[in-house]
Amino acid sequence: MNNLMRDSSMAGNRNMIKVDEKTHHLSLGFHFDPSDCGIPSAKQLRTFLLPCQEVWPSSEGRKKMPNNETLFSNFRNLRVFDLHNSGIEKVPTCIQKMKYLRYLDLSRNDKIKALPNSISRLQLLQVLKLSNCEELRELPKDITKLVNLRHLDCERCWSLTHMPCGLGKLTSLQMLTWFPVAKDSSVSNHVGGLVELNRLNLRGRIEIRNLKCVKDESEFESANLMEKQLLQSLSLCWNRDDDDDDNDNVDVNYDERCLERLRPHENLKKLKVCDYGGTKFPDWLSSLTNLVNICIQDCGNCDRLPRLDRIPSLQYLRIDGFPKLEFIYHEGDNFPGAGGGGNESTFFPSLKELYILDCPHLKSWWKKGDDLTMKITAELPHFTRLSKLEISECPQLTCMPLFPNLDEKLLLENCSLVQHLQQMIKMSIVQAVPSTSSSIVQAVPSTSSSSSSSSSMLGLSKLKALWVVSIEDLKAFPQELLLILTSLEELHLKDCPRLASLPLEMRQQLTLRALDIKGCSQLKEKYGTRKCSDWRIISHIPNIQIDGQKVQWDRKYLGDQEDSSIVPASPLSKLKTLIIEDLESLPEDWLPNLTRLQHRIQST
Repeated sequence: MNNLMRDSSMAGNRNMIKVDEKTHHLSLGFHFDPSDCGIPSAKQLRTFLLPCQEVWPSSEGRKKMPNNETLFSNFRNLRVFDLHNSGIEKVPTCIQKMKYLRYLDLSRNDKIKALPNSISRLQLLQVLKLSNCEELRELPKDITKLVNLRHLDCERCWSLTHMPCGLGKLTSLQMLTWFPVAKDSSVSNHVGGLVELNRLNLRGRIEIRNLKCVKDESEFESANLMEKQLLQSLSLCWNRDDDDDDNDNVDVNYDERCLERLRPHENLKKLKVCDYGGTKFPDWLSSLTNLVNICIQDCGNCDRLPRLDRIPSLQYLRIDGFPKLEFIYHEGDNFPGAGGGGNESTFFPSLKELYILDCPHLKSWWKKGDDLTMKITAELPHFTRLSKLEISECPQLTCMPLFPNLDEKLLLENCSLVQHLQQMIKMSIVQAVPSTSSSIVQAVPSTSSSSSSSSSMLGLSKLKALWVVSIEDLKAFPQELLLILTSLEELHLKDCPRLASLPLEMRQQLTLRALDIKGCSQLKEKYGTRKCSDWRIISHIPNIQIDGQKVQWDRKYLGDQEDSSIVPASPLSKLKTLIIEDLESLPEDWLPNLTRLQHRIQST
């Protein structure tokens, strides 16, 4: 048995390809185009792979692989046939003669609108990959004859209108990634409903779409998700569009009853729910104790979330698009801290990533009488393992549990949590240094030996990236953050129109690698002057971008060396990227210091 592999080094001279007639396995590590290179007859070929296949635009339009029936007709002994991303518009008709085929990859061919029904003759086919065939509208009605099919991947086939009737007969099927419910009742004779899932012993992942089109609620239970013990990931999407006629007339009770009947097996690891119309979630969601990932989004009527904090394995939580949600917890919920009882060790014990996005009326994490903000004390619940937190488009949110152990990213965008963050930091400093005075900055001077030892005990001391975006009332970068953010590498300040100053201590206390300032008009006015004291703050940062408001530094300002006792000898020795506007040339005394400069963008 012969194996032949060709890599991209041969792409420039494809005519060198010579395939022995006895070759069994062929893998071409470059874009394969049979019009440019010929492969002699290889009737014994078992494997044909295109691992690096890419399709790119050309002067004549999208480059594609021509349908070379003569070439493919020689591949009658193929077991594995890879045509992914090849630009074909139709599946070669000669494929029906490949009776030994086990694996067929047609994915990422976005011009294919239909598959030939002759594919159903491939009785030995086990894997059919169709993901990202965006124009594919339907599957062959006789696909039910593929009795050995184990893996059917239709993910992101956005135009797929329905699944064929009788799909449930494929009892060998283990992977079914995409199941759209039919929107058009006129094709009902050929459409498979949710009942097709009943007998399938699925594993891996599945996304069930267009659930809004299911008119009989008994169909939901017929999907029999409760019995699918090997299913790892489940997405339930109602797919309501903004322009739907029934968008404002959702039967809330119907949606709630239907979701109740879609209860999956407790082994499920990942759950996504989209466009759900109910006001609340079923109790079973909180009982899925093996969940690792939860994403719930665009639930326009929902005003109450299930209790998720005690799911022991939950590591990722995304709450996105809840216009009616005001509180995560309600009065009477038993949660740790804030007088609610409970055990701190049971509060999101494994959560690492939290995203709360587009909840315009969310006011606080909890509702306890009229007290919405809650006093920031050590009794509040803590996210003990949270590493990444993003809060975006929640303008009324003022209070939430503490997050002292973030070490990756904190993003605050159009929310009111900056004051909450400052209070949390002050509380941390007071706890770490009980003898501090009322002045936070003077309590732990940056030059003292106690600073480094105490800062490691403070919250956010391991945070690497901070994003502050669209906070209109932010006037100054919180100075007390300098005592905390000892590991910060990236600082992004964007669209904060009132932000007028950065602490001078940033230069000594932060070891930034990147500073990105955009859309901060007050900072533009300040850092656009020639004050050396302002330049000292940012001159040591390796990666600096101040744009969006067109900061101008002239030659005299950049070359200014007054107060040289504060400016280091080589303030720019770490600079990697330099972006300067309205400057004809650099000062001569800069050039010896720019030893690490990799990119320079200069506009005049």
